[in-house]
Formats: sequence, C-alpha cells, structure tokens
Amino acid sequence: MARRIVLVAAVLVGLLKTLEASEPSGQIAFTSRGAIHVMNADGSAQTRLVDGVYPAWSPNGTRIAFWRRAGLSIMDRDGSSVVTLSEAIDWCGGRPAFSPDGQEILFAGRAGGECFLYIMDVIPSSPARQIQLLPSDQNDRAYHGAPAWSPDGSSILFEFSRPSQYESSVPGAPRLPATPDLYRASIDGRDITKLTDDIGMNESAVWSPDGLRIAFYSRRVDGEGIYVMNVDGSNVQLLSPSWAIDWEPSWSPDGEWIAFGSSQSRQSQDIFIMRADGSGVTNLTESRPG
Repeated sequence: MARRIVLVAAVLVGLLKTLEASEPSGQIAFTSRGAIHVMNADGSAQTRLVDGVYPAWSPNGTRIAFWRRAGLSIMDRDGSSVVTLSEAIDWCGGRPAFSPDGQEILFAGRAGGECFLYIMDVIPSSPARQIQLLPSDQNDRAYHGAPAWSPDGSSILFEFSRPSQYESSVPGAPRLPATPDLYRASIDGRDITKLTDDIGMNESAVWSPDGLRIAFYSRRVDGEGIYVMNVDGSNVQLLSPSWAIDWEPSWSPDGEWIAFGSSQSRQSQDIFIMRADGSGVTNLTESRPG
C-alpha cells in the first residue's frame, strides 16, 4: 500500500498542511505469455511464478487466485503451494474475485452453454453456489462474466450479454459479443441495477477500495479505453488518451493508482500505471513481449 506523508508547518495564522502525493509501492501480478508474473510497483524485479492467466490478489496480499488448465487455482504470493480449488466448472472469462475477508472466491463459470456467477469457499473441492441473477432463456441465453466483489462485501459487479446483442459483419463467421453492459447487484442476486446503456462494449469493472467509484474498460462512440464512474453509473469519465487502447484496470489498495494493460508504447502490449485522475502515466514493462 502506498504511503501518504502529511507535512505540517506552523504559520502565524495557524497550521498549513501540505499533502505530498503518494508513490506506488507493493507488487503487481500480471499475465505474460501464458504465465503469472509479479513485479514491484515500479516495474522492477519481474518474476515468473507459474503457468496461468487472470491473477487476483487476496485482500491481505498473501495469496493469488488464478485460472490454469487444471481449473480455478490458488497459490502463495511467491508461486509456491499451488492448489486447484475446482475442476468441475469451466472458466467463462474474467478474473476471479476474493471476498473482503479472503474466505470465498467469486467467479464466472460455464454450465449448459451459458455463463453464470458462482461463489465457493477457498477450500479444494468445496461446492460452488450459483448466484441467481439475470434469468436464462432458451431462445436468448444468458452470459454473466468478469465479477468483482465490493469492498464491504455486500454487492458485486458483473458484465452481462445475450446472443441477441451479438453481431457479425461476415456471413457464417462466429458471432462475437458486441454490447455487453455492466450491472451491480447485492451478493444474494437481488437489487440488480444496470450501470451502462451505451452502444458499445463495457467490461472488466472493478471497485475502488473506498467503494465509491468503478473503473472499467469501454469501447463506445466517445472513445475507447479506461473509464471511471460513480457506483450508480453517473459521472462517467474517460481517462485514456484517444490514440491508445487501454484495458483491464486494477486499483492500488490505497485508491491512488490504476494499473492496466495498454498499447501506449506503440511497440507491444505493456503494463502501465496512472493516477486515479489519469495523470502520471508510466510504462512498467517497457515492451516485454506479450
């Protein structure tokens, strides 16, 4: 967690408080060439851990959940003690998400050709419990994905689409999701609220640590890249420059920084960080291939 330093100086009329901007610290977990890596928040000490994709930190930073060929798995932060939690349900895209107490994991899994959200204890072979959200339909199937757990444990974010939202300009070509939208719901699946309603793609939503904002990727008429908005879907702001493509945002524990994948180097796909207002953009991986 980044450290905030408050400098206090006495003046004749009272106290003048100067807040020094935080610098990122800790580690970032990311995927490169089909393997999970970690590095320091300044891009140094890049270390390969194990084969897998979509790493997610536990709340206390001691473990990492991820997907691998064997299924949903978990390991210690140094890549040791790898354990498969579930082989029974096929992965349906997006990062898994720990509960705030670190005892449960939320993830998207495939069942009967559709995608639903499940919760399971962080214990191997524990039963997965489906969250009843937007209903299935024989003629227009449900695809829930990319879940995120709110910091207070009461709500979740997820993306949702149906085949009726798919499009393809090439006859006979696979139909790809064109307009998934973002939703918020209580952890028991009630109080479902649609947060986006734009022509375009909205995905990879994550809560800020204070639970007040949401960062997400979107491709829409006014731009493509990392956006932030309030938890009710209001005050949507594009942080990314118009000439680059940024994706997969992730907040630092203090909410001061956002890590993300980007094409801003113009050479490869890299890991960048920026301040929560879009300033201070820094390339950490410097064109590490993939």
